[in-house]
Amino acid sequence: MQRNGKPWSPYLALDRMQALAIAFNKEGNVLYHDTRVITALNQALSHWDTIKPSSTNWWENDIGVNLRFSRIGLFLENELSTEALNVIVSSPNEEGVYQGTGQNNLWYDQNAIYRALITNDADHLKKVLEECLAYILVLQTDNTTLEALQVDNSLYFHGIQFYSNGYGLSMFRDMSFWLYMLRDTSFAMSDEVVNRMSDYMLDGTRWTIRNDISELYLGYRPYKYDVEYKNYAEEYIEPLKRMMVVDLSRAEEYQVLLENVLGIEMITV
Repeated sequence: MQRNGKPWSPYLALDRMQALAIAFNKEGNVLYHDTRVITALNQALSHWDTIKPSSTNWWENDIGVNLRFSRIGLFLENELSTEALNVIVSSPNEEGVYQGTGQNNLWYDQNAIYRALITNDADHLKKVLEECLAYILVLQTDNTTLEALQVDNSLYFHGIQFYSNGYGLSMFRDMSFWLYMLRDTSFAMSDEVVNRMSDYMLDGTRWTIRNDISELYLGYRPYKYDVEYKNYAEEYIEPLKRMMVVDLSRAEEYQVLLENVLGIEMITV
């Protein structure tokens, strides 16, 4: 079976399409507003729809492909042909419904959000945000094993496995993005969601991080040197900055943790 994120040749084609979409919108790039890009992408998406590549891994088919499709659509929603854009918007799960919790559910929800944005459907965007995204942070209060937050603000995933700095890191990164981007709009998420996020990080995960070291949960994920992270904890930097803006009541606590990660000051308890 194809493992999540492992080399899969159709991804190379999608990544090239995504790179072209970015180049088309980036001032100073040699392909900025070059109509040849749109022609190429229209043809590429038509070809994708014809051959319908499929991975042996459900995650790639249901989530990975659609994450890339969504970015292409966001960059070029007003440029692509109707047929090409339909290839993109017909692929993601429209309702963001996934029979599970945690980060996999969040990926489904995000693709549904992207679809609503691409199609300019404000009512559906509100629906997905209220019915799906706001319930990512499920708190387990009984003795049933769930992919959920625990009462000590740690995160379980794949059964009774500690994943606060694995899927939990991805969840904190992505949820902080939406909380930040939607703040002060009619789509802003509730104070309850903001408080759950802050409790998860500041009353739980922060105690697994010391300077550039974080408890590595299962320990098999490498540092993301390709995006210039020098250590594992650095992936928290931007999400922490976002949450300082989103949750002003706990901004000072986020600042302390951020300084800890950056090594500005040694924090001891």
